Amino acid sequence: MKQANSFIRDYLVSILLFILGFSSYLILQLRYPLPYGVDGAFYAGETKCILLSGYPCLTDSPLPLYIPALFTIAGLNIYLAVKLSLALFTSITVIPVYFLSKKVTHNSVYAIIVSLVYLFNPFTMRLGVEFLKNLVALFFLALLFYYFYKILVEGKDSDYKYLYLLTLLTALSHILVYGMLVLFTIIALLYSTVYHRNVLRKLGYLVVFEFLLIVAGIYTPILGWTPYFKAVAGSGQQLATFKTINYVSLEALLAYTSILLLSYTALSVKARRSMTIPLLVLELLALLPLPMLAGISWRILLLYSLYLPLSLASSVRTRGNYHYALGITILLLAITSSVTGSLNLYKPVLEPSIISELEKVVPDYLNNNTVFIVPDKILRHWVFFIVAPRKVFSDYYEAIASLKGERMRVENLVFIEILYTPNPKIKPPEPSLPHTLLYRGEYVYVYEIESVVNNG
Repeated sequence: MKQANSFIRDYLVSILLFILGFSSYLILQLRYPLPYGVDGAFYAGETKCILLSGYPCLTDSPLPLYIPALFTIAGLNIYLAVKLSLALFTSITVIPVYFLSKKVTHNSVYAIIVSLVYLFNPFTMRLGVEFLKNLVALFFLALLFYYFYKILVEGKDSDYKYLYLLTLLTALSHILVYGMLVLFTIIALLYSTVYHRNVLRKLGYLVVFEFLLIVAGIYTPILGWTPYFKAVAGSGQQLATFKTINYVSLEALLAYTSILLLSYTALSVKARRSMTIPLLVLELLALLPLPMLAGISWRILLLYSLYLPLSLASSVRTRGNYHYALGITILLLAITSSVTGSLNLYKPVLEPSIISELEKVVPDYLNNNTVFIVPDKILRHWVFFIVAPRKVFSDYYEAIASLKGERMRVENLVFIEILYTPNPKIKPPEPSLPHTLLYRGEYVYVYEIESVVNNG
C-alpha cells in the first residue's frame, strides 16, 4: 500500500512538472503568431505536405513530422500545430527524467530539482525554439535511459523489449540522437565486460539490432537518413553550415560542470554498477572537436539538455548533505544562462512584413513548369511552406541534378530565383547566372534564371 501511494505521488508530481514546463513553453511559443527559428517554417511546410499528399516532401526522419499534422487534423492551424508540438515535446521528457532521478537519488525533492534543471537549462530552451526532431528523439532517449537503469541496477530483464522499441523510435526521429544512443550502448557493452557480465549477451544483441538499423538507414529511405550520409560523403560541406561550439560560453561551462560531477561520482564504488561511467564517457566524447563532426558539434552540445540533469542526479550520493545546495546552484546557473542566451530566440527570424510580401508574390509564379531556387536557407523554408508540396532548391545546379535524377526534361522549365533583403534601402546581390528581374518589392526580389545546362 505504501509503495502504491508513493507511485501515485510520484506520478502526480511528474504531471505537475510537465504542466509547468508545457505552459511555460507554450506561453513562449504564443508570443508571436509565426513559427520561430530557421526550422519552424520547415516543419510548417512538411506539415502542409503531409496534409496534401499523406507523406513528407523531403527525405528526412519521418516520425516527428507527422506530429504537427495530427494536431492540424484535429482542427489547429499549421502554425499553432507546430508551436504546440514543440511545447509538448520540450516538456514531456521531464516525466522520464523525474522518475529516473527518483530511482537514482531516492529523494523526491532532489528529483524535482533535477527535473527543473532539465526544463529550464539553456540546451532545452534552445531546442524548444525550433528543433522538433531533436526533442522527440530526446524523449525516447530519456525513456531508454530509464529502462536501461532498471536493467543494470535493478535487474529487470523483462524491460529489454522496451530498449528495442525505443531504439527504433529514436532512429525514426533523429539521426544525431540515434548516433549518441548507439555510442552509449557500445560504451555500456564494453563496460559490462567488467561490471555487468550478466547483461553482456543481451546488450550484444541490442548493438546488432542498432547496426542493422544503420544499414537500413544507409541503403533505404525508410529512416530518412540519406541527406545526412550524402553530406558526410561530400566532405562535410553541408554539415559545416551549422554552428560550432563556443568553448567559453555559459552553455559550455554547464557542460564542463556536468562532466566534473560525473567524474567525481565515478570515483565511488556505487557508481561502478550504474550508468555513471558509460554516461561520463559519452559526455566526454560529445565535446571532442572531431574534424568530421565539427560542423554539427553545437547540435551535439545541445544533447546536454538531457546529460546535465542526469549528471546532477548521479552526483547526489557522493555529495552528502550538500546535494541540495549543489542542485539549486546549478539550477540557478542554468536559468541565468537560459535567460541571457536562449530566451530572446523565441521570436520569428524574419520580419512579418517579409513573410507577407512572400505570401503575396510567390503564388504569382506558381505554375506547373516553375522551379523555385532560394539560396538563403531561412527564406527557402518559407518559400517551401508557401509552395508545398513542390520542392525548393538552394541553387540552380542542385535543381538540375534533382530534376534529371527524376527523369524530368528541363528545357521547358522556368527557373525562378527568389532573394530578399532585411533592409529595403539595400539591394541584395544579384544571381551569378544570366537572369532577368521579374519583380522588385520592398524586401523580395524575383529573377528568372536562363537555363545554361542541356538536358543531356
